[in-house]
Amino acid sequence: MEPSVNRSADQLIVKGHFAEAEALLERALQTMPVGWNPVREDDRFLSIAFWSQEEFLAHSHHAIERDGLTKSIMWVDCSYSRAWYQLAVVESKQGLFDRALFCIDCGLHLERIIGTMERKGLPARG
Repeated sequence: MEPSVNRSADQLIVKGHFAEAEALLERALQTMPVGWNPVREDDRFLSIAFWSQEEFLAHSHHAIERDGLTKSIMWVDCSYSRAWYQLAVVESKQGLFDRALFCIDCGLHLERIIGTMERKGLPARG
């Protein structure tokens, strides 16, 4: 997914261009790699697809204070779980509530991966 997809979708939604936002998000979601996870870690970095600056700052502060995290936290600009949420907003604005619920379920499924990681002792999100 291109880094600006979530921002572009937000702009289209605010302007009421729901069909354009829907097409943009559906194209982006079709490119989601198998096994995509909003949290990735290597020897030097913890990369997380945060939804907002507030979430990034809260998580960064919490991870350092609580866990003594020494790795750099990188904000990944694109989030497929957020794209599912945005698509749910678009569908609900068009009165397609069953499709909106499906989109919410898909986004929650991706976010549940994070809960599984937390139970395994991996870093939690903000």
